Amino acid sequence: MISSILVATDGSHHGHLAVTQACELARRFDAHVVILHAALRESPAEEVARVTTLQRLLEPQPEEPLHTDELIARLAAAGLGEADNPVSTLEAIDGRILEAAQQEAERAGLSGVAVRLTEGSPAADILAHARFEGADLVVVGSRGLGPLRGMLLGSVSREVCQKAPCSCMVVR
Repeated sequence: MISSILVATDGSHHGHLAVTQACELARRFDAHVVILHAALRESPAEEVARVTTLQRLLEPQPEEPLHTDELIARLAAAGLGEADNPVSTLEAIDGRILEAAQQEAERAGLSGVAVRLTEGSPAADILAHARFEGADLVVVGSRGLGPLRGMLLGSVSREVCQKAPCSCMVVR
């Protein structure tokens, strides 16, 4: 029986799909949900560049991918942090990611959803929280890197599935 679900999101399309699926399962099993966002802070500019889906926060949406500095400036102009402080932009984005995930849970009719923000290695943080929360199921999204790119670049979903103390679901 599933009574506790940990879902990890990075704000990407696949992260959103993971939240949606976890909420549906929680409704069906009357399970408690913990939403986790593991933020990277080793290099703020690289983190903004990594989450290229952040451009969807801009109105109007740019037709071409923006250079990191331009993306930070545009996000700051949209009220997400400060142009000369990428960390403040990332913190504002982290808040938006968790807020959107929590709203998704509320739309699914869930209450008492816990929200967690960590800074560090996403896979290690997901695994630590799965143990700490006593999760019966971990739900993560997959970026679909493929076997070679996943091996070379690292795959959070792969590492979580290999090392998790409970069942895992990878949403594509």
